[in-house]
Amino acid sequence: MKRHLLTAFLTLAVTSAPAAAQEFTFRFASLTPEGGYVHENHLRPFAEAVMADSDGRISIDLQPVGVFGTPAQAYELVESGVIDMAWTVQGYTGGRFPQSSVFELPFLFDRAEHGSAALWTMYEEGHFDRDYGSVKPLALYMHRPYGLFTTGRVVETVEDMSGLRVRTPSAVVGEALELLGATQVGMQVTEMPEALRLGTIDSSVFPWEAITLFGLEDSLSILTDAQIAAPRFIVLMNRDSYERLPDDLKEVIDDHAGLDFSRAIGAGLDARELEDKARFDEMEGYQVIELDDAVREEMITLTTPLLETWKSDMEQRGVDGAAMFEQAQKLISDMQ
Repeated sequence: MKRHLLTAFLTLAVTSAPAAAQEFTFRFASLTPEGGYVHENHLRPFAEAVMADSDGRISIDLQPVGVFGTPAQAYELVESGVIDMAWTVQGYTGGRFPQSSVFELPFLFDRAEHGSAALWTMYEEGHFDRDYGSVKPLALYMHRPYGLFTTGRVVETVEDMSGLRVRTPSAVVGEALELLGATQVGMQVTEMPEALRLGTIDSSVFPWEAITLFGLEDSLSILTDAQIAAPRFIVLMNRDSYERLPDDLKEVIDDHAGLDFSRAIGAGLDARELEDKARFDEMEGYQVIELDDAVREEMITLTTPLLETWKSDMEQRGVDGAAMFEQAQKLISDMQ
């Protein structure tokens, strides 16, 4: 019932909006508030470039999180055509993208740029034929592997993670945390402030930038640069919205989407995350912790079983998980 009411509400909001002079108007749902790094430095420039290069024939209505549904609803809202474009976390739509989950395996890459370029390349190579067939991906990218941030517990060793109730953005990342002794709690980023207030969680794997962006500065104060893993993100477009464009406007979309768009987001995040980490390191009231190499090696060893579990799951789906993992490793290695 709630889902039907949401769809009806959004449909009413969409159809009652004033008609635009442009030939095509696309509604674009963001994952964060205005001011967020990706929103302002990648999504907004993408939208502006498409509108400019279409000579005004395309209008893109980019709206912050919550205007066009929740992040967990974004993929289905685009897929069903209620909205036309969205940026979201793939893990919020559980079980829909099993093949590309290879990139969420722990300690696969260190730089978002490399993970993002490899993710899009494998998509173009046809490895993810089951994951995205119902939509048109505009960008597929990985975040820089997340930090582990707590409300007060110092995390410097594997033992320090025992019993931590950690918010996780996806199942694969959560399984890695379980192997390290934590208790995973899956939820959207927008649910975190209330969960931290109520004590439902006491930590999160999270981007550095998002601490401020979602108003969590007073909640998370012990910041460990764990770099265990990160979730997959997608910028997507409704396939019918794309297909109804004339060829010259399809070309405009394609010129600004794809590998370069995905790689640019990843590279930008690498730089931005290090800037935000340095900012917190200089601020009073926060403790920034670097993990020793020996602790990281221990974490790698403890999370190794997840790879075998993932391969077995892929085999049950009729997917050669071993070959897929080897290709992901090779692509990332070639970029280093």
